[in-house]
Amino acid sequence: MKPFFSSTNIFGVGKILALLFFSLLLSLPTVSPVAASKGFAQAEKLLAAEQYSEAYDMLWSAIQDNPESIDGNILLARAATKLKLYDQAAAAYERILIIDPNHLKARLNLGIAFYRLGAYSLAATELNKLADSETENPYTLKAQSYLAQINRKQSPHQWRGSIYLGSLYDSNINTAPDDAFIDSVDGSRPLSKDAQEVGAWGMTAGLKFSHDWDLGERGGFSWKNSLETSNYFYHNESDSNLNMFSLASGPVYTEKSNFRLMLPATFEYMNYGNEPFFRTFGMMPRLDLFHTDWFLTRFYATLQYQNYNWDKHRDGTYGYFAVMPRCHWADGRYMLQWRLGYERKWARKDFKSFKGPRTEVKFLSRFNDWLRQSLVLEYRTRRYDDRDPYYPKTRDEDRYKVEAEITFLLPWRLRTHLTFDYTSKDANLDAYSFRRKRTMLKLEKRF
Repeated sequence: MKPFFSSTNIFGVGKILALLFFSLLLSLPTVSPVAASKGFAQAEKLLAAEQYSEAYDMLWSAIQDNPESIDGNILLARAATKLKLYDQAAAAYERILIIDPNHLKARLNLGIAFYRLGAYSLAATELNKLADSETENPYTLKAQSYLAQINRKQSPHQWRGSIYLGSLYDSNINTAPDDAFIDSVDGSRPLSKDAQEVGAWGMTAGLKFSHDWDLGERGGFSWKNSLETSNYFYHNESDSNLNMFSLASGPVYTEKSNFRLMLPATFEYMNYGNEPFFRTFGMMPRLDLFHTDWFLTRFYATLQYQNYNWDKHRDGTYGYFAVMPRCHWADGRYMLQWRLGYERKWARKDFKSFKGPRTEVKFLSRFNDWLRQSLVLEYRTRRYDDRDPYYPKTRDEDRYKVEAEITFLLPWRLRTHLTFDYTSKDANLDAYSFRRKRTMLKLEKRF
C-alpha cells in the first residue's frame, strides 16, 4: 500500500481541495446577474476599443463576484491574452472547463495559453484531447498545427526563413547630382550621360534564413547561423544594380531575462552594377540588457576588413560602435528606439578614409492584428581624410534619410510591404552629392 503522503496522493488531494474551493466560491452570495452582465458588456466595449488594461481590470473585479460566468471568463481570457498575461488567461479557461468540460474552444485556447507560456507538456496534454478526438470538431486542425509547432520547439534545432519579391521605382539610379555640370578645382565640367540623374523601374528579390541550435546542458548557450541575400535589378544599367550575400555564425549566451550576448563572425559579398565585387570579413558582437519586459538597451559593433577587388585604395578596416535604447508601451502596440553610433574607416589611401557620427530613430505602431507602420529618421556625417585635390568640391559630408513603411499581415504567413524613402545630400565615395526617392512594393512569405 502506498503511504498517504506519497507524491501521487498529494497531487490527487490537491485537485480535490481545488474543486472544493471552487464549489465554495459558487455557493457564496454574488451580485445580481443583471449587474454582472452590464459589467461584462461594458468590458466587451472596452475590448472592441482596444483598451485592454481597462477591460482586464473591470473583468477581474466582475469575475470575483461571478466566477461561474462562462462569458465573463472568456472575456477575461481575451483581455489577458492581449496583455500577454497568459497565466491569467489559462486560469480563466480552466475555470470554464470546470463548469463545462466539453467546452472545446476553451480547451483549445487553454492549450494555446500553455504553449505561449512555454509549458509545452501541459499544452500538448490539452491539445491532444482535441487532436485525438473521435468526434469531428472545428478545432482539430488548429490543435494539430500547434502540436506540430510544439514538436519543432522541443527540438534543439529551430529554423526560420522568409522569401520576398517586389517592384520598385528609383528616381536616381546613377546616384548623380541634379545638374549635368559640377564644379571642380579645374572649373565647371560636364558629366557623362551614365553619371547624370536618371529614374528607372526595377525588381527586388531576396531571402533570409536562420538556424538556432540549443546546446542543451550548457546553461543558456546556443549557436546561431544566418544567411541573407538581397538583389536589385533595374531596367537600365546602373551602379544601383546590387547583388548581396551575407553569412553570420557564432555563439549566443542568454541569462534568463537579464541579458543576451552574441558573438557572430560575418562574411559579406557585394556586386554593384558593372563593378567587380567587394568582400568583408569581420565580427558583429552584440549585448542586450533587459531592464523590464518593455525596455532594453542594446550595445553592438561592426568590425570588418573590407577588400575591393577593383580598387585597392579602398581596402582597409571599418568599425562602427553604437548604443540603442528601445521601449514598448500601450500593451506593445508602440515601439521607439534610438540608435547613436560612430563609424571609422581606415583605408590604404587617406582620401578613401572617413569618420563621423551616425544616428537613427525608429518608431513602430501596430494598429491592429493586420496593419502596422514604421517611420525611420537617419542622419550621418562623414569627414574624409586628406581629400584628393582633384576631387570635385560639390560633395557634402552630411546625409539625411527618411523612410516610411506600411505592412499588411495576410493569411498563410504572407506580408505586403509598401515603402517610401527619401535621401538628401548623400555622397558617393568617389565624386559628388545626390538626392534620391524610392518607392517599393514587395510580397513576403515567412516559414
